[in-house]
Amino acid sequence: MKNLAGLKIGITVLIGLVIFFAFLFLVGSEENTFAKTYNIKMFVENVEGLASGSMITLGGLKIGYVDDMEFGQRNRVNGINITLTIKKEYQKQITVNSKASIQTIGLLGDKYIDISIGQPSEKPLAEGEFISYEPSFDLMSSVNEVKNTLKNVDSAVTSIKILVDNVNDGNGSLGKLIKQPELFDRMNAFVYSMNTIASAIKERRGFLGQAIYDPSLYNQLTGTASDLKSVSDSLKYGKGTLGKLVMDDTLYNNINLLSSRLNSLMSKTEDTSSFVGNVLNNDDLYKQLISLLKDMKILITDIKAHPDKYVSFSIF
Repeated sequence: MKNLAGLKIGITVLIGLVIFFAFLFLVGSEENTFAKTYNIKMFVENVEGLASGSMITLGGLKIGYVDDMEFGQRNRVNGINITLTIKKEYQKQITVNSKASIQTIGLLGDKYIDISIGQPSEKPLAEGEFISYEPSFDLMSSVNEVKNTLKNVDSAVTSIKILVDNVNDGNGSLGKLIKQPELFDRMNAFVYSMNTIASAIKERRGFLGQAIYDPSLYNQLTGTASDLKSVSDSLKYGKGTLGKLVMDDTLYNNINLLSSRLNSLMSKTEDTSSFVGNVLNNDDLYKQLISLLKDMKILITDIKAHPDKYVSFSIF
């Protein structure tokens, strides 16, 4: 009997402990088993360390928890669909204009979702609808950006140090310009020469100085330009001998006709059947002509010496 009574007491204590720990679990959990809830969705490309069971707040007040996360796609973009389980009593405060963001508890603490409070005139989000996601400030990303910036600054400082060292050692154009006096002296001489030229121009000395300040050269150039324009206009409108030669095609036509005739004549000289061709190409005719000229010369000489042989006068 004592053993049976002890067993009953042990079972009663065990049941009490189970009920006690169950109560502690339900009270300490983010999930409220006995409260009415509803689900909405949130789509993100990166959960940033958010986990199932993470807290959800509305304006800083805890109203639910993250129920589930799974890979999905929205508007042809791959990402993660997050199911948010929220107490039904807060549905009216979460509207179509509310925005959700992933926040951090403390500097390096756990992640949670905070939702902005909507206005009474706005439509509440219904079961299964997506809430707009608003990227939040990410401390780690900012730290990484600062690290990258510091690396770039360090690289720039290193480059500047190398440049300064090269200048101090007299390397490169800048180093030689600073360390070696020859280049500076040449530049100084060049500047002095430019100053001399500028002084001469200012004092109206030399051709350049007179040309800048004396208006006669400008007037002569203007007159020359005017004359050239007149000549150009004359050529353009066919005035004068040169203008007619340039613009009138009569001379061209005459030269073309003369060339054609000369070509015809030259072709005839090559034709031995024509008179001109025979004259130019027949050696026998040439010899006969020379002989005839000789005979004519002899005859004329004899006529001069003995005219009575060839001319006789008789009255009766």
